[in-house]
Amino acid sequence: PAEGKLTLSLADDSQPIEFTNSYDTKAEIGITANKVLPERSLEAGEFSFEIKDSAGTTVAEGSNDAAGKITFNNKLQITLGQMQGGNEEGNIVTKDFTYTVSEKEGND
Repeated sequence: PAEGKLTLSLADDSQPIEFTNSYDTKAEIGITANKVLPERSLEAGEFSFEIKDSAGTTVAEGSNDAAGKITFNNKLQITLGQMQGGNEEGNIVTKDFTYTVSEKEGND
């Protein structure tokens, strides 16, 4: 977690000022998966995959290595604004997000 401290002092004869504190924060979530073919060995890059958000927008793509590990090109980005409307308990906000990982068409 990030911490910060801001100290501000004005001279006695200063005009009032307005101070707005804002944050541009986001969380990055990396996803890995595995492709398993029990009947044969895999070749690197043989299968392609995608991650879609709940609106159906592709947010990451990837392919398998020879051991079956799937690495995606982008991490999922969750911003503070997307957390609005979540379940609040004290200083903790939770919210569910739905993503679908699927193999792209054209793979055997």
